[in-house]
Amino acid sequence: MQIRRDGNRIAVSFRASHLKAAAVVAGVAAGFALFLGVRALGLIPNLNPPDEVGADAATWDAAPRLEVVTDGRPVHGPADAPVTIVEFTDYGCPYCRQHATEVLPLLLTRYGDTLRYVVRHFPIPALTGNAIGAAEAVECAHRQGLFWEYKDALLRRSDELSGDVLRSQAEAVGLDMDRFDRCTTERMARDVVERDILDGWELGVTGTPTFFINGRRFTGRMPLVRMAGYVDLALRR
Repeated sequence: MQIRRDGNRIAVSFRASHLKAAAVVAGVAAGFALFLGVRALGLIPNLNPPDEVGADAATWDAAPRLEVVTDGRPVHGPADAPVTIVEFTDYGCPYCRQHATEVLPLLLTRYGDTLRYVVRHFPIPALTGNAIGAAEAVECAHRQGLFWEYKDALLRRSDELSGDVLRSQAEAVGLDMDRFDRCTTERMARDVVERDILDGWELGVTGTPTFFINGRRFTGRMPLVRMAGYVDLALRR
């Protein structure tokens, strides 16, 4: 990725070699996450099995801890929640879709007001066709107060994020289409998406999904019990 200033804007471009490297790293992370996913129990237990508690605590302590900006980003949960999870996501990423449909709803149900969940964009063009266009479209939906509805609708069509799909899903969730069309055509959300990409790179994000749980970074899809274990650790500490 190349970063340069263009007047008052930050311009981001991607070199093929960088995109290939990002794809390799993301693939490795996704493969490791798939290995972990085999052990998922399908339901959230009250506690992890005893042999996993120690492993989770050791991994938690070893995970890099960073400050992640969340101002103005889509958020679910109260500002004073003791645990904040920030997800960097690509809307064509199958592991992001699995997390959004299989893990996140149960996490929000279990932890309620003790959990604050924030989403930031990290489109990877080498892995997802029209990745940046999709991220900008989601940000346009956020400006109309329908981020979660549009994100979920888009993830259901994440195998094909063409302009027609972006627009049809916007209509499906009830967005003002005149505002949406102007926002996407004029790329009014470009600055926000570029800022998320830049912040992601500075925070060491190399693939999606990447999670920051109270600032501790974890890369790749996590099964439900593993993520719940980390939330429990964050609550205890």
